[in-house]
Amino acid sequence: MDNRVGILLRVTPEDKQAIEERMKTAGITNMNAYIETMALYGSIYNLREIGEVTRLLRYAGNNINQLAVKAHTGKWISMGEIDEIKKSVLHIEQMVISISDQLRRMNGET
Repeated sequence: MDNRVGILLRVTPEDKQAIEERMKTAGITNMNAYIETMALYGSIYNLREIGEVTRLLRYAGNNINQLAVKAHTGKWISMGEIDEIKKSVLHIEQMVISISDQLRRMNGET
């Protein structure tokens, strides 16, 4: 048995549009779920960024492993290969910093 109760929320058309835009940004299509989560927790974090960081970490890890195999077999490693990995790691670092900043703001930290 569902013991949930209804709450009526009236907003202006402009506010409704702003809510819908924020829902879209957060990747949420259910307005009730969005409003309930925002009311209870104050914020929603889009987890797609974390998925992207995970994908990039796998990619960088594979590249590092390939370079390690090359080094152990006595093959030369080019500066281009090293630079590519450096760029990947810096990009991952920037994404992690961005996620950390967003989480801090969600928790009211500065």
